[in-house]
Amino acid sequence: MNFTTGCIFEYDNEHSLGSSIGFKEEDKPNFIGSFYSKTKAMVDELLREYENVCTLRVRMPISSDLNNPHNFITKISRYSKVVNIPNNKTVLDELLPISIEELVTNVWFHRPNYFFFKTQQRVMSFPPS
Repeated sequence: MNFTTGCIFEYDNEHSLGSSIGFKEEDKPNFIGSFYSKTKAMVDELLREYENVCTLRVRMPISSDLNNPHNFITKISRYSKVVNIPNNKTVLDELLPISIEELVTNVWFHRPNYFFFKTQQRVMSFPPS
């Protein structure tokens, strides 16, 4: 299981802001504007060669630990100005236990979006927190 970032994609002509057209795992990364994003894109390319890797893209991580400086809620509360651009958030308190359970109970083969589909079904069945 590869926990990585979604910061390797940016809006473009095919995926414009407000179009609701998202990127797929097969799409080539189009943002290499930082060393971080460039190295993440390179690792993604290398891992595509393996059929047993499940890639999980963590975006703007949120956890119940509001004292953690990496928590998105903690970070954004300290910003003097924020932009209004839609983006995904990852609730770590939900993702991590499900990821561990899936890792232990399943053998992973390359099936794009399979994990997300099955996990989304399970998460949506939980009562709201």
